[in-house]
Amino acid sequence: MSRDTPATQAWRLIHERGMPVKAAAQTMGLVPHEVFELLAREKRRRDAIYDRRAAAAPAVGPEESPRLLAHQAALRSRALSLLQQGMEPGAICQRLGKHVSWLSDLRKKA
Repeated sequence: MSRDTPATQAWRLIHERGMPVKAAAQTMGLVPHEVFELLAREKRRRDAIYDRRAAAAPAVGPEESPRLLAHQAALRSRALSLLQQGMEPGAICQRLGKHVSWLSDLRKKA
């Protein structure tokens, strides 16, 4: 940790080691508000690194996201199940947060 900046050192003490802010401040020879300033600086630095990595990563369209595809499949399955149970289409759409046209398209495909 000797090569770390004070901001990184504060981040590691608090977020990785679970040290309370007051204890981290005392360990670093600072007052708590200075530690909070260091944490804010380190968060901005880490967010910038994350943003650069995300921008450099290959783009995956929302329609290709595995998580989204799984969610959509679960919604379709739930809608069809509710239809089979006799629930009204309007109530199904309201419950699932979908438009009636979505349900009618789903019924046509099923």
